[in-house]
Amino acid sequence: MERNKKARAKNKAKQLYLLSGLVRCGGCGSAMSGGSGKSRDKDYFYYRCYTKHNKRSCEQGRIKKEHLESLVLHQLRLILAEDRSELIAKIRKVLNEKFNTFASEVKIFKKILGNVEKE
Repeated sequence: MERNKKARAKNKAKQLYLLSGLVRCGGCGSAMSGGSGKSRDKDYFYYRCYTKHNKRSCEQGRIKKEHLESLVLHQLRLILAEDRSELIAKIRKVLNEKFNTFASEVKIFKKILGNVEKE
């Protein structure tokens, strides 16, 4: 029991905050982490700005956990459903450019090596 009191909050949390540390505060850019509160008959779960929580110097309020996580998951679904052929073409182009650059550098190094070996 004593050990549990000293455990980090992350290890004691009864809720999983999927976006904790990944999302940024719209007010100050600080990381956001999970938090909770209680009323008489209901528990509340939310994300809060680290700066606001610790230093009280940010004006950004809390964001409901359910709302933020569903918004992010919705956006991820949209991104994954998009046609990725344009993205794949861009990646291929970049990789081909890199390959060509490396191939030409290899030729230059082989020429330099050949000249050094002749000396």
